[in-house]
Amino acid sequence: MADLSKIKLNGITYNFKDGWARSAIANINPFSIEIVNSLPVSNIDLHTFYLIPNNGTGQNIYDEYLYVNNNWEKLGSINAGSIDLTNYLKTTDIAAWAKEPTKPSYTAAEVGALPDTTVIPAAQVQSNWNATTGMGVILNKPTTVSSFTNDAGYLTLSTLPIYDGTVV
Repeated sequence: MADLSKIKLNGITYNFKDGWARSAIANINPFSIEIVNSLPVSNIDLHTFYLIPNNGTGQNIYDEYLYVNNNWEKLGSINAGSIDLTNYLKTTDIAAWAKEPTKPSYTAAEVGALPDTTVIPAAQVQSNWNATTGMGVILNKPTTVSSFTNDAGYLTLSTLPIYDGTVV
């Protein structure tokens, strides 16, 4: 049996120290392909693609089957002229620049983005009733009344800004 503690994939060696992982990898069943004239009725291998000749031409001369959940599953048999691709984009309709390995770059102004000099506050700005300048200033503040009392210290309606002097 092969040493499954280290597996090399695409030039990188992976070290599998976990026994469960090594066991799972060792028990992977590889798939195989078998060309037959008819689908088998016994001794069916669940890891085999069964190919049956279909009188096709070119690269489509077999129908492909796999046995799944106690039934045969037909995986494919496509004739080149049987697929309707009219609603799909053709490679000839794609702009040449989109096919290039490197794509063009655009400035912020060309795409309508904010310039690099735009300053966005890092945190919310707190409003300040008394501020006269800066980010926290409150614009269009209403006029306020500093006192609602007369010289004797009593509340009077006549000092309220909403009172027009009419007695009801």
